[in-house]
Amino acid sequence: MLTVDPAKVNGQIFNVGSADNTYQIGPLGEIVAGYIPKEVEIEWYGDPDRRSYRVAFDKIEALGYRTEKTAADGVAEICEALEAGTVDKTPQTITLEWYKELVRWHGIIREVEMYGGIVEI
Repeated sequence: MLTVDPAKVNGQIFNVGSADNTYQIGPLGEIVAGYIPKEVEIEWYGDPDRRSYRVAFDKIEALGYRTEKTAADGVAEICEALEAGTVDKTPQTITLEWYKELVRWHGIIREVEMYGGIVEI
């Protein structure tokens, strides 16, 4: 993408991915469960999500873009890193903790903001 003629991409919106790497949550959960080294039970809760996530990648593929990895490749990479201990356990790498941290900071910002912001620029 960085070497494409700017006239072909300026002001454009591109879906980045491939049709082969578009998953519904159930099959994606099964892929993840297949890499976990112990029994995994997938639980469903809430109402079914009936939204459509149909996307087309022909526009970016016409520029020569091709995906190189699958969801399974990504899951395998993460599992290997976790097993090897190469993933730092920080709020930024533990999603739930990161969201909790964002909520905490949102509260702090709301407490100190005045007139719709913190600093007048």
